[in-house]
Amino acid sequence: MLFRNHAFPKARIPVKNKFGIISLVFVVTLALLLVFRLDVHSQQETFYWQHVQAIETSNFGMEHPDSISWATGTGLFYLNEGSRFVAFDKIHLRKAAFSLDHQGPDLAFIAFRGAGVQPLALDSAGKTITLLEIGTSRPAIQVDISPLGIQNVRGFTSDHLTGKLFILEAAGPTLFIVEPAADGSYDGSRVVAESRVERIQLTELMGLDLRGLAFHASSGKLFVYDANRDQLHTLSANGKILEMRDLSMLNILRLGNMVFAPSGDSTDDPANRSLYMLDNERGLVHELSFDAPPVPMGPDLRVPVTLVFSFTTNITNTGWTHNAPDPIGMDYHPGLGELIISDSEIEEAPAPYYVGFNVFRSTLSGNEVGNCDTTTFSNEPVGVSVNPDNGNIFFSRDNFPYGIHEVGFGTDGVYCTGDDTLNFYPTQCFGSQDPEGIAYANGKFYVADGVDREVYIVSPGPNLTFDSVFSPTFGTCTGDDTFTRFDTFSLGLNDPEGIDYGDDTGELFILNRNNNTLVRTTLTGTLITDWDISILNALSPGAVSLAPGSITPTKTMAYISQRGVDNGADPLENDGIVFEVDLGILMSPPNAIADLSISIAGTDSVLTWSPVTTNTNNVPLTVKSYHVYRDTDPDVDLTTPYTSIVQTIFTDTNAVSDTVQYYYAVIVEDTVGRSSAASNRVGLFPFTLFPGTVQLNPELPDREETVLPETRAVKTFTEKAIAWRPINS
Repeated sequence: MLFRNHAFPKARIPVKNKFGIISLVFVVTLALLLVFRLDVHSQQETFYWQHVQAIETSNFGMEHPDSISWATGTGLFYLNEGSRFVAFDKIHLRKAAFSLDHQGPDLAFIAFRGAGVQPLALDSAGKTITLLEIGTSRPAIQVDISPLGIQNVRGFTSDHLTGKLFILEAAGPTLFIVEPAADGSYDGSRVVAESRVERIQLTELMGLDLRGLAFHASSGKLFVYDANRDQLHTLSANGKILEMRDLSMLNILRLGNMVFAPSGDSTDDPANRSLYMLDNERGLVHELSFDAPPVPMGPDLRVPVTLVFSFTTNITNTGWTHNAPDPIGMDYHPGLGELIISDSEIEEAPAPYYVGFNVFRSTLSGNEVGNCDTTTFSNEPVGVSVNPDNGNIFFSRDNFPYGIHEVGFGTDGVYCTGDDTLNFYPTQCFGSQDPEGIAYANGKFYVADGVDREVYIVSPGPNLTFDSVFSPTFGTCTGDDTFTRFDTFSLGLNDPEGIDYGDDTGELFILNRNNNTLVRTTLTGTLITDWDISILNALSPGAVSLAPGSITPTKTMAYISQRGVDNGADPLENDGIVFEVDLGILMSPPNAIADLSISIAGTDSVLTWSPVTTNTNNVPLTVKSYHVYRDTDPDVDLTTPYTSIVQTIFTDTNAVSDTVQYYYAVIVEDTVGRSSAASNRVGLFPFTLFPGTVQLNPELPDREETVLPETRAVKTFTEKAIAWRPINS
């Protein structure tokens, strides 16, 4: 908004109109100042914040709680609907539920004082503070604070250490800071008489619809929320605006209140605090973090990616017949040659696109070829991983009970039929309550936890079976599974959503949700490559999967899904996309067999070779098949295998005769579909050779070998188109 100065001639104002005109000028000036303040405020720089998680209060038996509070003394959150309370810990375990025998003013706002064990309730009219008693038979004590002159409370919080109270009054708006008397009393008359109350006019926030109030103890800052503009304001101790954050993406319908408490990251220092905001209309508690992740390799060392191809996961794509608006999980299934894509939001009300399934099978070029549903066992399939050894599919879930479901193909070997098998592995047994992305490789789970900002590596115990069982009643686990972990925040990942194991490199690829970052690490978390994916303009990336290129299948590409706009903000959003990205990674097939040999057992030819255990990058692999090729041409046609086996020995029955000569080669295929180069060739003479010298080829007279007496000639061919012939026959 632009204001210009203008000069006006002076005019005499009749006395009888003077006050009316002065009043009019005052009102107009005040209105202009207000508009100017709002306009300037709307243009303030917005500061960093991250949405860590949304906790559903219905998990604790409360649909629309009035308030959320944190008690330092017990280390628990408390939700209340009137006089009914429920307590839960930071990993979402319900610890207690109780009702208070309360008669009197409403319990609209709850805060804790002192060592964080004494709950205080403030009524919405700001007349009474009730000192609640939890777990005792003592009656609650009501304290009259009406002398403070508060009429309409919009927020209430406390300093746990000093007992100081902060009350947000709608009129003004005004911030009341109340210090308790020496004996801890908040009696309104004493507080006023002893000048223990400070009133601060929040003039910079005039005209805003303020809701909620939270105190950050270590910085002494206060936080208030403007419900009209969906903005969070940070205030100094004297009520001046220090920071503004736009929270419109949260789509908060009605803020109850908010409180600072230890972060939901179970690996964090307890002193690290997050802001928890209660949307009591939607029954959600949003955790917000204000700690920006580092850029570990520096902005100048980040590697750009190349976009190869993309397709939408909805019916605007002619290859799709259904809609998947939030493709959050994805992995490549080598046995099917397809992407398995999950949508964890599609069935949520009003569910305009849900027609009975939330899992989609797609070709690499973006054609939907099948679908399935997980809602019978999970309505939150947020992560997908395929076991390359048997084709089973893992789905992680980030709501209670947190864990990983394994779907087996059953006896018919077909996914999504009536005989599919189901197993469950609880992730809370190793501390993860937000298992977003998962990868399965080398008999281990690699779990990306968005709240803890960790990757958990879970291995079966001595019995080689994932057998952990979680007891929500006691918060304990049984089983012998083991785990390690590494931090992702130091890698620049504050919300790791997707993870995949690179079969070519033997490394992990981890995708962050909100800062255009994809990294490659060792299996223990050492950073190797930091990719900048901003060229994709992806909104809320969800998953990453490494697979053959759709256009160049001999190259390994990264497939990245976009969730787009959250369906909580727009129930009709339908903006899912899958991007195919070239990371410059060369495909690493299995090492070729170099020691194929042949021997004769009667009329049988016996082939043997050493097992292949690594690819050309020396990364361990699992062999799916050894494909044996047989031909009468020494060059050996490699079009169609003669047979495929998993052993390293093959007997070709009745292959030795005096009429037909056979030659052999073997190719290795691993469980992710990569094939090695052909082995060395071996073959047999179709007749008995006399002792002496044989010549490889008339055109290569220098190539000779000696045939020992009384042996049937067995030769290994390494050159192309070799024609053996006896010299002394």
